[in-house]
Amino acid sequence: MNKIKNAIDSFSREIKSGPTADLHLLRAKSYAVLGDVHHALEDIRRAIELEPDHKEAYDDLALAHLKNGDFSAAEKAAEKAHSINPHIAAVNWMVAREGNRLTRKISDAPTAALHNKRGLLSLYQGALIPAKADFEAAVKMDREFDDAYANLAQTLLKLALPQEAEKVLDDISDRHPAFKHDNILLAKKWAFLELKVNHSPTAETYKDLAKICVEQETIQAWEKAQLYYDKARELDEAAIAPLVKMY
Repeated sequence: MNKIKNAIDSFSREIKSGPTADLHLLRAKSYAVLGDVHHALEDIRRAIELEPDHKEAYDDLALAHLKNGDFSAAEKAAEKAHSINPHIAAVNWMVAREGNRLTRKISDAPTAALHNKRGLLSLYQGALIPAKADFEAAVKMDREFDDAYANLAQTLLKLALPQEAEKVLDDISDRHPAFKHDNILLAKKWAFLELKVNHSPTAETYKDLAKICVEQETIQAWEKAQLYYDKARELDEAAIAPLVKMY
């Protein structure tokens, strides 16, 4: 995470010296990695102002809108990207169009399956809050929809909410004792370690928690990993070395 922040600082200095569309797009990509879609969008729009026909800017704009859960804006940006560069990969365009199609169907006749499908689209793009909302809507409409429960649990883990994820997975297991899912053990281990540090904190336990968070590869989990890292360092300066490699 620190490397990304340093890159942003470096791009900012270069932009101050002589702004270009490419520099703004590079900084936008760095912001996107940190989950800061707001600043990423600002940089992409600035890049477009500087170079309206940039071959990558509108595709980056489409992706940023997808990460924000805005399928409508993403589709418009992807269409513009394709008009500027017909050879550009159409992945963002296809995802945006499918998201809009599902949104229209949900508006006309909502079902648990439709919410689950749109939630998966958002989840794959890293739009965790919209994904969570769709999965919650799906399980509210169909209490037996185990796939939606599992998807909700996965999203909660990526949001660094292990105890909520554990509860969701326990609900499935209570109904179907034979239900197996990789996230069950992860959620239980994570929730257990959080309870453990609340009662008897150690640097080693905080280090284990940080490792779990880093593996989720989301800004929410990375921020929590940094918190655990700081706690481990307070308890044992020797805990610094193994953790530095994660960032």
